[in-house]
Amino acid sequence: MARNFRLARVHLQGASLVGAELQGANFQKSTLADTNMCKAAVWRASSDAPLYAVFEDVLDERPLRADKFVHAKTVINETPEGEERTKALQSIEELDPANLATRQARKLS
Repeated sequence: MARNFRLARVHLQGASLVGAELQGANFQKSTLADTNMCKAAVWRASSDAPLYAVFEDVLDERPLRADKFVHAKTVINETPEGEERTKALQSIEELDPANLATRQARKLS
């Protein structure tokens, strides 16, 4: 369950990320040539170019399911308290499907 990864400036030429869960991943300034992301979950992922412009295969841009979000948050909460845990909890909040309507309303205003 890979979410909110900071993959900025990585070189993934020829990598296979078929079906990977990459919600919220940051691909800014990354090299993605010949990377297979067929059926990868990329909701809220960011890139210098639209991911559809880079990949011809089907990408899954549906919001994260609520049960998967709860599981990810539970796993993070089981780690020792500290700055890293706090940062992780803050960074996954953008993936919370319960906040989707609020985020969309802010974009429209």
